[in-house]
Amino acid sequence: MLSHGDDEAYRLTSFQDQGLGANGADVSADGRRMVFQLTRKGNYDLYIMDLPRGEPRPLETHPAFEVLPKWSPDGLEIAFMSTRGLQAGDAGPFPGHVYIKNIETGNVRQLTRQPLGSSLGPSDWSPDGKNLLIARRNQNSIDVYTLAVKDGAETRITTDAANEYSASFSSDGRQIAFHADSGSESHIVLSNIDGSGRRQLTKGPGFRYYPGWSPDNKWIIYSASYDGDQYDLRAVPASGGEEIIILATPEDEREAVFVPRQPQ
Repeated sequence: MLSHGDDEAYRLTSFQDQGLGANGADVSADGRRMVFQLTRKGNYDLYIMDLPRGEPRPLETHPAFEVLPKWSPDGLEIAFMSTRGLQAGDAGPFPGHVYIKNIETGNVRQLTRQPLGSSLGPSDWSPDGKNLLIARRNQNSIDVYTLAVKDGAETRITTDAANEYSASFSSDGRQIAFHADSGSESHIVLSNIDGSGRRQLTKGPGFRYYPGWSPDNKWIIYSASYDGDQYDLRAVPASGGEEIIILATPEDEREAVFVPRQPQ
């Protein structure tokens, strides 16, 4: 869905009548295109469409799962996770490698050297285009890493006992926001890119996931639930403070991103 502040939110895709489902969307930096994962008969492929009301068209289709697409800052490449060539159990029930596809040439290259577990694939691309954020399961927890786009080198950022993933970069690339999940609740946390300066933004019971920064770095938007069932979109100041509700409906609202407003 797309919402312009106080304006009414409206649906971008509608696949229910076709037995399909769309989620995991990401929007190009210029706000003109969207990439998302589409499920059909238990399989996931990647589709792309022009905003605000273009027709979806295939970007990457494969017998394996193709999920978690993320635009490069220059709009020329898309990083994603794929289960191609792997079997369940290689790195958990849904193992995959990170790949990068050049939209102009169609070339696809594998970036990770060791497979990742489910939902731990690319969560954001650094503003300078040099790194992706991923997460890996270590002995006792899941931690956030950077993944170098040039050569696949990985650098660990977080070391806390909680499970930490779904990280995103601030617009200057100096900080990251991520969620820290203890099992009984999860919170939005900020840190510097080297892991220092860690501070928890949210408080109280409940679950918060998929944080994203506003373009001016003043707000963090995320999905939140008090019971772990119904999710709404909320935001909290990056400097700290009380959270506000952005969008709440009877349906789940998840994985929001800020989109540049286009001329009417």
